Amino acid sequence: MPKYRKKPVVDAVKFDGVGDMPELDLHMIDTDDDWQCKVCGGFGRSHGNVKTLEGYHIACPGDYIITGVKGEHYPCKPDIFEATYVRKALTRFTKCVSAAAITQKKRYKVDTTSRLIEI
Repeated sequence: MPKYRKKPVVDAVKFDGVGDMPELDLHMIDTDDDWQCKVCGGFGRSHGNVKTLEGYHIACPGDYIITGVKGEHYPCKPDIFEATYVRKALTRFTKCVSAAAITQKKRYKVDTTSRLIEI
């Protein structure tokens, strides 16, 4: 069976369970009954409702809130997120290296602390 890699780059924020995130269509659950979540074991007041294309989904503290390619939002469990996505490298270093290599005829690399080093 052929294998496929996800193409789109997505924006994501880790939900900490404290406060609304209106820019992500996430609002804290306001409840008089402090129920216990069957997924994470936390209490209802630390959870949020995320408006998705399929309706509202509950986000547990620690979930990533992803903004998809069409601007839609949806929660993703941390283990799935970390298995599916890697953080995109900063493009400004690529532009710096390219410009420096062309104009100064020097070669650079980015070290583990994200600094440019001449090689």
